[in-house]
Amino acid sequence: MGLAASLMALVHTMLYGAGGAGSLTGLIVLGPLLDISLLPVKNGRGAYFAFAAAGILANCSALLAQGIVKYNWSRGRQPVEVWLLTAGWTYPLFGLVAGLIAAAICFRWTENHRRKPRA
Repeated sequence: MGLAASLMALVHTMLYGAGGAGSLTGLIVLGPLLDISLLPVKNGRGAYFAFAAAGILANCSALLAQGIVKYNWSRGRQPVEVWLLTAGWTYPLFGLVAGLIAAAICFRWTENHRRKPRA
């Protein structure tokens, strides 16, 4: 997933110019983070925790990448300090929410797929 995201980011950059550093970073690291976090999982609750942890870590890496860009090349409407007050809690929070939604969708589809049709 990370390799595919990296290739798509490269194609997007070649066609349309540079994209957002945070979004590309989060997209690229999400696949490896999911792989690593799901390795020790043995039950459903552990998988939910792994998806949530991967979402939080991916968004924290996106926060770091975007923060570096904003700090070094301030081109935004607001100073980095003001941006960080909001982004510092929204990035991890929405990473958690995205991870939980992804886990719910994944397990909902899996459960429906394994069910026997009603007669």
